[in-house]
Amino acid sequence: MQAIFPVRYSHNEGALCSGEDGSSTELLTTDQPVKLGGRDLGPDPMSMLLASLLGCEQYVVDLAAKDLSMDIHSVAYEVQGDYDVRGFLGDEGVPSHFQRLRIKASVITKESEEKLAELARIVQKRCPVSDLFQAAGIDLQVKFVKV
Repeated sequence: MQAIFPVRYSHNEGALCSGEDGSSTELLTTDQPVKLGGRDLGPDPMSMLLASLLGCEQYVVDLAAKDLSMDIHSVAYEVQGDYDVRGFLGDEGVPSHFQRLRIKASVITKESEEKLAELARIVQKRCPVSDLFQAAGIDLQVKFVKV
């Protein structure tokens, strides 16, 4: 079964872009900080990409936890991305994407460490955004920690 995700996006001024995704009434906006030529009216595209990854991971956590009959109270995420700006600036020897991502998911649950590890494995396998990063050869280091 194939799903289609329509997105319309347009350039407004400077680095500011906005649009809609077709499934929400919310306006999507990306921009750059003032020091990079933007007006700082929204997150930059790389930060939006990381937020998209974490949002997708959380959605899959919810689905997979239900499949595993797990009780997850809440999850708090932190992500750090290693990015060599030389690729963006035109150095052909350096990829213009993240080289490494480190995700820490702090999970409030009474479930065992073993079940939490199983959940983490399933989430990485089923999350389509995570799968894109992995297919691009990005070193994705994910740690689910029980708190």
